[in-house]
Amino acid sequence: GIAAYVFELDNTTSFNSSTVLCSTALSNCTFNTTSQTQCQNESTDCFLRLNVTDIHGLKNYSILTIQMDNVLPGISLNSPLNDSWDNDGLVNFTFIPYDPNIDSCTLYHNESGSFQSNQSTTVENGSLSNVTISLFGGSFAWNIQCNDTAGNRAFNSTNFTIHVDSIKPQIILYPPTYDNDTFFNRTWIFVNVSMNDSNFANITFYLYNSSFQLLNESNVTTLQTSANFTSLNSND
Repeated sequence: GIAAYVFELDNTTSFNSSTVLCSTALSNCTFNTTSQTQCQNESTDCFLRLNVTDIHGLKNYSILTIQMDNVLPGISLNSPLNDSWDNDGLVNFTFIPYDPNIDSCTLYHNESGSFQSNQSTTVENGSLSNVTISLFGGSFAWNIQCNDTAGNRAFNSTNFTIHVDSIKPQIILYPPTYDNDTFFNRTWIFVNVSMNDSNFANITFYLYNSSFQLLNESNVTTLQTSANFTSLNSND
């Protein structure tokens, strides 16, 4: 039968500076991996030795290589940039995970109304990774959660926001804008339009001559829906 046992922890196989975790006097053996100082986090240079003595004085031991990992993965969101816009609904989310024991990462977003997981992918430590999905129009929060093989999980420290708008602005020409192919012998042209878009940014009026050469360009960021081009050459 077993007369005595000792569990030791060390960062070398020589066990010349080991920590005794428990011995015969204890009915079970446990230790706190977060408070121990014998082995570094995420290092493979960590060894557990069990020394056993039987009732006849015979001794033997067994050594296991173990690894303690109490470090959360790091995540860097790369693209789309925070508060950016997408105009086709097909969004490529890119990120870089940091953890020597990284396992996989999962995209989270709130398109459904609640912030939840969407799609997972296997990744490599320090390498650019991506998840591509389709989103309907709207503004959404997103983030990446990564986990390592020890079960540690973490998000990027902040959520990013993506705005999706795949609907083109509606533009209608209104009087006193004249019909297409109308001819006038004068030096000005007045244009009036009706524009509808929930995410208006700017409106640009372009004027070309009969040879489709650009004569004038007017860009405004307010809801100005008319333009008057003056001092024109009536021969154009």
